[in-house]
Amino acid sequence: MNQKPFSFFDSQNSRGKELYPHDLLKAFHLREFSAYDKRLNPNIKAQTVAHWESLADDELHRLFNQHLFRIKRWIDHKPARNFTSRHVDIFKGVSLHKQNLPHYAKAMMITHHFIDDYNSNMQRHIDAQAMNYPFQLDQKNNQRSSFF
Repeated sequence: MNQKPFSFFDSQNSRGKELYPHDLLKAFHLREFSAYDKRLNPNIKAQTVAHWESLADDELHRLFNQHLFRIKRWIDHKPARNFTSRHVDIFKGVSLHKQNLPHYAKAMMITHHFIDDYNSNMQRHIDAQAMNYPFQLDQKNNQRSSFF
């Protein structure tokens, strides 16, 4: 996908009042939504944006700054004072559609596709069951919808 719109958003919105780092992450992960995500549920991107926008900025900032960022940094034995825009890379995750995935990403890819297949199966419309993507706070995250 084209990196220019995200770079433009990032540079234009970094002028004046600085955006929260979680706003930059939202833009990044929304850009990563693929046609596959839309095939599963064509409204998933709109639903994800609506849910994210319903959360208070102060709460999201506190979640990232005081919890998620600190956990991610402390696991790597690094200091974790404040989550700023220069730290967003630690939450960008792994792109599962690339050819040369890191060795640890294979299991993530299998899990991602299994859960998507399970949730998109016609039987899920009948039994109304759904499976969420499992995660641990210290693992690498997938880019796009599973970030949210």
